[in-house]
Amino acid sequence: MNAAVLRAWIVGDMPTAIRLCGDVSDRFPRDLAMVKLLQYFEFNRGNPPAMLRAVLKVLDLHMDVAYVHGMAAFAYEQCHLLNEAEQEARTALALKRKEPWAQHALAHVMLTRGRIDEGRASSRG
Repeated sequence: MNAAVLRAWIVGDMPTAIRLCGDVSDRFPRDLAMVKLLQYFEFNRGNPPAMLRAVLKVLDLHMDVAYVHGMAAFAYEQCHLLNEAEQEARTALALKRKEPWAQHALAHVMLTRGRIDEGRASSRG
């Protein structure tokens, strides 16, 4: 299935690549590389709700994985759901201080809300 995703991507058939990513993540929800690839494709299409759906359908299986909370935080931020983005980012950072997607999403939240000094101070943590 992963090879089929890559073939579709290589030939530029993004609708098929996206559909197959969804199929893989439905069948194998622990395949976080495929969930991230699906999120990447949807980000590049400018489809934040699909980015969020991709991660939310597997989040319950990965409540102890900082990376998944970081992906959720970034997707929430892209959907302008800043409270949820901050909550997921902080969950991720509590699990792993140096989770890059969580740091990235939290930086966006702080910037958007004008909380620059707070963001700067928390990054020195």
